[in-house]
Amino acid sequence: MSKELFDSIKCLVVCKDKFNRSLIRSVVVNAGIRGTNISEIEDLREISFKGYDLCFNSIIIDHDEYEGFNYMEEIEKNPATNKTPLIILTNSNSKEFVLKAIELGITGIVLKPINTLSVKKNLEKACGFVLAER
Repeated sequence: MSKELFDSIKCLVVCKDKFNRSLIRSVVVNAGIRGTNISEIEDLREISFKGYDLCFNSIIIDHDEYEGFNYMEEIEKNPATNKTPLIILTNSNSKEFVLKAIELGITGIVLKPINTLSVKKNLEKACGFVLAER
């Protein structure tokens, strides 16, 4: 894979937890992909989601409501963003949660606690090629 290809890929990481943001970003950067970290869904709305080639988004389950699903529905409805691979980070692997994620066109799910292998495998799936170690 050429360096130019990696330099052209931009990844957005949305996660409140600083450790998880850093862990994901380290996998992304180690693969040679440019990564941008933000901590809040509200911050994500303020920036243009367009221009990112993939996105990691943390979904927190709170009183049976899925924070972030509404935003993902917005992404899915927007022709400018609905082709962007979206990988969610979550502590839920319930059937209902996974089915809702699939319905919204989620590319991958990384279960918490997050490990680098899971992040890398989902990143490879989103990019469509195997990442070499740098």
